[in-house]
Amino acid sequence: YEEIYYNAKIDLDKIDIYGITSGFELIITTDRPYGMTDEIVSSVSITSLSPYIIYDTSDIIGYTYPDLFTITCGESGDLTLTNLIENRETKINNCTSGEIITLNGKTLQISSSLPAHNIADDFNYVFPRIVNTLTTRENKITTDKSCSITVSWSVNRKVGL
Repeated sequence: YEEIYYNAKIDLDKIDIYGITSGFELIITTDRPYGMTDEIVSSVSITSLSPYIIYDTSDIIGYTYPDLFTITCGESGDLTLTNLIENRETKINNCTSGEIITLNGKTLQISSSLPAHNIADDFNYVFPRIVNTLTTRENKITTDKSCSITVSWSVNRKVGL
């Protein structure tokens, strides 16, 4: 499992019998019951005519919030990103051409490269996510404005410790 990692904490207690160490008791605590792959990073420039396709190869059916979802706006206006697998819309109003918007899936926070953009008021707080179901793994991301997107995430692997 070279490509799979775990977030684990290991507590070690020494077992002594008559003053001689004869073993150890290990208590392993993890943040999830399965492993993760190394981070995947994918970048693309998209327009309203060309969807961005992400294949979710996770072993877990459901959704994953990307660690980082970065959008570089290609034009000004209100931006809507839609994941067609679940018709989930992420809306950010009052975007400026060249603005870099970062959505953090770990902390569910949004930030803008433009300090004057009060992005907290212009965001619908529907964070993009990567989804798979029993019938499909293809996430088609569409947008109504041209932009560049960079997505980074780790894939769940059902491999226990």
